[in-house]
Formats: sequence, C-alpha cells, structure tokens
Amino acid sequence: MASKTKKFWKTFSSTSNISTQPNLLHTWRQTALDWVLRGVFIFASPVLILGLINLRQDYLQGNSLIQTAGLGALYLVVFLYTAAITFLTRFELRFRVGSFIFILFSVGLANLVTGGLSSDGLLIIFAAIAFASVFYDFRGTIIILALGMAIGVIVAWLLVSGTLVIMPELQANSANLASWVVRGLVLALLSTALVLATTYLVRSLERSLFSLQKQTENLVFLNEIALDISTHKKMNELLQTIAMHAAK
Repeated sequence: MASKTKKFWKTFSSTSNISTQPNLLHTWRQTALDWVLRGVFIFASPVLILGLINLRQDYLQGNSLIQTAGLGALYLVVFLYTAAITFLTRFELRFRVGSFIFILFSVGLANLVTGGLSSDGLLIIFAAIAFASVFYDFRGTIIILALGMAIGVIVAWLLVSGTLVIMPELQANSANLASWVVRGLVLALLSTALVLATTYLVRSLERSLFSLQKQTENLVFLNEIALDISTHKKMNELLQTIAMHAAK
C-alpha cells in the first residue's frame, strides 16, 4: 500500500515521462490517417478516369505518346499504391504517411513538369504540406515544406530558362517569372499559415490527452488505495470477530 501511495504522488511530478505511457496522439493520428486515406480512395477512381481522359485530350492536341503513356502509367501506379496503403493497415503509421506524401509530391511534380502553372501541381504540393503538418512533428513538417518549395523553384527555373519547354496549348504563363513568383509566394504563405496553425492544434491536443491520461491514472490509483483500505478494514473486523469467538 505504501508503494502505491508513493506511485500516486509521483504522477503529479513534472518528471513524469509521457514516453512510458500509451501514446494517445499516435492512436489519434492512426485513426485520422485511416479516415483520410479512405476518403482519398473514394475520390481516386473518378479522378483516375478523368485524368486518363485529360491525357487523351492532351495527346490529341499534340502531346507526345511517350509522355502520355508515362503519365497514364504513373496515375495507375499511384492509384494502386494508394489502395495498398489504405487497406493494408499492418504497415506502420510512419510508412503509410510517408508513402502518401511521396505520392502527392510525385503527382504534383509530374503535373508541374507537363503543365506548368496551368496544372494543379502547386495545389497538390500544398496538399502534401498540409497533410504533413497533421501527421509529422514541427521539424518534419518544415522539411516537407522546404522540399515542396524547392520543387517549385527548380521547376520554375527550368521553365523560365527554357531548359524545359511545354507546348503553348498545355500551359499558361509558365515562362513568366512574375507569375511563378506570385504563385510561389501564395504557396509559401498558405503553407506557413497552415503549418503553424495545425502544429498548435496538434500540440494542444497532445497536452490535453496527456493531462487527461494523468487524471485517469490518478483516479485508478485512488480507487486501488480505497480498495486496499476497505480490504484492511474488513480484515481487521474479521480478526476481531474471530478473537471474540475465541474468547467465549
């Protein structure tokens, strides 16, 4: 009983370590990831069909057969990979999150290279950063943010310098440096705001869950102490009764 009482008071100490307790934030992220991936997969099928239709139209407008076939193969691989990380939940959380972010970056980069600013490449990269801000810590999110900005800068330089050329029918303003600067600033602004806001929410949730867990453990310890006290009282009463009968 003395050891339980000591353990009870120890839980109020600031040295109590969350790493030795069940990680509720990890469980929350795991559940959130399952819902996000399922939602993405629901929309993946129509997006795949529309994407293949757009590729066919781009091919009819003059896009090369190799480029069209390559993008089509990429879309199919992405669809199958998304299905795998959605339904094969035995994979670790870190692997599933990293895989999905890799998928978003791959699709975003492919769209930027083939369509420039007229594509949804920057928006897809922004979605990857937003996703990372929820499922990674602040340092990991900053790395993803820097990687996304680097991809935008590199593709912009390739297009503005003329190293990478996109047919006029397939792009709009991709060779205009000012357009890239504006889009890049908007991406940086939105990404930074989202990273800060989401990081605050996740950390607040982590603190709340940790506080709730400590309170729950304290109640459990109190209940155990109360049971011990009750057991000792009943034992004393039993001993007194036995002693009285023995005295008679």
